[in-house]
This record gives sequence, C-alpha cells and structure tokens, in this order.
Amino acid sequence: MSIVALVLFLLLIIFLIYKRSLKLTIIFLILFLGIIGSYLYMLDIEDYYGRNNHVFFNGKQNDTVIILDRNTEELIAKGQILKKSWNRVFIKSENDTLDLNEWIEQKAGYMADVKCELK
Repeated sequence: MSIVALVLFLLLIIFLIYKRSLKLTIIFLILFLGIIGSYLYMLDIEDYYGRNNHVFFNGKQNDTVIILDRNTEELIAKGQILKKSWNRVFIKSENDTLDLNEWIEQKAGYMADVKCELK
C-alpha cells in the first residue's frame, strides 16, 4: 500500500513540474486504453458468437431470428430477440429464453453447421 502511495505522490510531483507533457501523456494513455478496450470488446463478441455475430450487432429487440441449415437452407427453428445485454443476446422461443448460442445448440445440436438470419 505504501508503494502505491509513493508512486501516486511521485506522479503528482511530476505533474506539477511538467504539466503540459504529462497532460498530453495522460490523454494519450486514456485514448490508447479506450481503443484497446473497444477492440477487446468486439473480439469477445466475435469469439463467442462466431459466424452469427451479426445477430448481436444488427439485431434489435423483437426481431425474429431463424436458424437455417447451412447446406440445405432448411428451416430448423424460429425465435425472437427478447433482450440484449452489453455482451449477450437472449432469444425467446416457444418454451424458454436462452442465450443465442445455447438456443442454437438446443434446437440444432452441438457444433451444427447452421446460419442465423434476422427477419
């Protein structure tokens, strides 16, 4: 704890001595960390939803989502977007409400080659 206080004290002294360059450094660091944070957020969504990440990014509440077999274009299931959180989208089907990936797994099976479309 005392090391953290010492570092903060040294940063305060540096800030008082070198006001302009330190302000620019802090602004640059905040911008840099913001860009990295937004990149990691997008990467998390793409990693979690894979090919179906467009449902998260383009879907709105009450949009209809359909699961189609990727090879035969056969309809497997139909659901509706109930709500979106900051990192997940929840689908309401006939019986229950599930996360998109869980809903796909329940309706089409684990590792099924399907695609989701918004209607």
